Amino acid sequence: MNKFPENLKMLRGERKVSQKELADAIKSQQSSINRMEHGLMDPSGEYLIKMADFFDVSVDFLLGRTDIREMASTDSETKKRIKEAVFDFLTDNPKMYKEIKKGITSYINGGEKKSD
Repeated sequence: MNKFPENLKMLRGERKVSQKELADAIKSQQSSINRMEHGLMDPSGEYLIKMADFFDVSVDFLLGRTDIREMASTDSETKKRIKEAVFDFLTDNPKMYKEIKKGITSYINGGEKKSD
Protein backbone atom coordinates (compact mmCIF):
# COMPACT_ATOMS: atom_id res chain seq x y z
CA MET A 1 0.00 0.00 0.00
CA ASN A 2 1.29 3.44 -0.93
CA LYS A 3 1.35 5.52 2.27
CA PHE A 4 2.94 8.56 0.65
CA PRO A 5 -0.33 10.42 -0.12
CA GLU A 6 -1.59 9.86 3.43
CA ASN A 7 1.72 10.91 5.02
CA LEU A 8 2.01 14.02 2.86
CA LYS A 9 -1.48 15.15 3.78
CA MET A 10 -0.89 14.39 7.47
CA LEU A 11 2.40 16.33 7.60
CA ARG A 12 0.88 19.26 5.77
CA GLY A 13 -2.01 19.27 8.24
CA GLU A 14 0.31 19.12 11.25
CA ARG A 15 2.24 22.10 9.95
CA LYS A 16 -0.96 23.91 8.95
CA VAL A 17 0.45 24.50 5.47
CA SER A 18 -1.79 24.76 2.42
CA GLN A 19 -1.05 22.87 -0.77
CA LYS A 20 -0.14 26.20 -2.39
CA GLU A 21 2.27 27.11 0.42
CA LEU A 22 3.99 23.73 0.18
CA ALA A 23 4.16 23.98 -3.60
CA ASP A 24 5.75 27.43 -3.35
CA ALA A 25 8.25 26.22 -0.74
CA ILE A 26 9.46 23.33 -2.89
CA LYS A 27 9.09 25.18 -6.21
CA SER A 28 6.26 23.02 -7.52
CA GLN A 29 2.62 23.57 -8.48
CA GLN A 30 -0.41 23.36 -6.18
CA SER A 31 -2.07 21.02 -8.67
CA SER A 32 0.91 18.65 -8.41
CA ILE A 33 0.66 18.57 -4.61
CA ASN A 34 -3.08 17.86 -4.95
CA ARG A 35 -2.45 15.00 -7.38
CA MET A 36 0.24 13.55 -5.08
CA GLU A 37 -2.12 13.66 -2.09
CA HIS A 38 -4.77 11.82 -4.08
CA GLY A 39 -2.32 9.18 -5.31
CA LEU A 40 -2.65 10.30 -8.92
CA MET A 41 0.98 11.32 -9.25
CA ASP A 42 4.23 10.05 -7.77
CA PRO A 43 6.80 12.64 -6.72
CA SER A 44 10.20 12.73 -8.35
CA GLY A 45 13.26 12.02 -6.22
CA GLU A 46 14.04 15.73 -6.24
CA TYR A 47 10.63 16.64 -4.79
CA LEU A 48 10.77 13.82 -2.25
CA ILE A 49 14.01 15.28 -0.90
CA LYS A 50 12.61 18.81 -0.89
CA MET A 51 9.49 17.69 0.98
CA ALA A 52 11.50 15.65 3.48
CA ASP A 53 13.69 18.70 4.15
CA PHE A 54 10.66 20.98 4.43
CA PHE A 55 8.89 18.72 6.94
CA ASP A 56 12.16 17.68 8.65
CA VAL A 57 11.48 13.97 8.17
CA SER A 58 13.24 11.22 6.26
CA VAL A 59 12.29 10.28 2.72
CA ASP A 60 11.61 6.77 4.06
CA PHE A 61 9.03 8.23 6.47
CA LEU A 62 7.36 10.17 3.66
CA LEU A 63 7.13 6.99 1.59
CA GLY A 64 5.78 4.98 4.52
CA ARG A 65 8.79 2.68 4.68
CA THR A 66 9.38 3.51 8.35
CA ASP A 67 7.48 5.00 11.25
CA ILE A 68 10.60 6.85 12.42
CA ARG A 69 10.18 10.49 11.46
CA GLU A 70 13.56 11.98 12.15
CA MET A 71 16.51 11.75 9.88
CA ALA A 72 19.62 10.04 11.19
CA SER A 73 22.02 12.52 12.72
CA THR A 74 25.52 12.79 11.40
CA ASP A 75 28.34 11.86 13.74
CA SER A 76 29.28 15.51 14.25
CA GLU A 77 25.66 16.44 15.06
CA THR A 78 25.42 13.54 17.51
CA LYS A 79 28.71 14.48 19.19
CA LYS A 80 27.59 18.09 19.47
CA ARG A 81 24.27 17.10 21.06
CA ILE A 82 25.99 14.77 23.53
CA LYS A 83 28.53 17.45 24.44
CA GLU A 84 25.76 20.01 25.03
CA ALA A 85 23.74 17.55 27.13
CA VAL A 86 26.74 16.63 29.29
CA PHE A 87 27.66 20.30 29.74
CA ASP A 88 24.08 21.17 30.72
CA PHE A 89 23.93 18.25 33.15
CA LEU A 90 27.23 19.13 34.80
CA THR A 91 26.34 22.82 34.99
CA ASP A 92 23.10 21.93 36.74
CA ASN A 93 24.85 19.42 39.06
CA PRO A 94 28.09 20.99 40.38
CA LYS A 95 28.59 18.26 43.01
CA MET A 96 28.48 15.61 40.29
CA TYR A 97 30.97 17.66 38.25
CA LYS A 98 33.43 17.63 41.17
CA GLU A 99 33.04 13.87 41.63
CA ILE A 100 33.57 13.18 37.94
CA LYS A 101 36.58 15.51 37.84
CA LYS A 102 38.08 13.68 40.84
CA GLY A 103 37.52 10.32 39.18
CA ILE A 104 39.08 11.42 35.90
CA THR A 105 42.06 12.94 37.69
CA SER A 106 42.52 9.73 39.64
CA TYR A 107 42.32 7.66 36.46
CA ILE A 108 44.84 9.88 34.66
CA ASN A 109 47.23 9.58 37.59
CA GLY A 110 47.07 5.80 37.47
CA GLY A 111 44.58 5.42 40.27
CA GLU A 112 46.53 7.61 42.64
CA LYS A 113 44.79 10.54 44.20
CA LYS A 114 46.61 13.72 43.24
CA SER A 115 47.01 16.16 46.09
CA ASP A 116 45.77 19.66 45.45
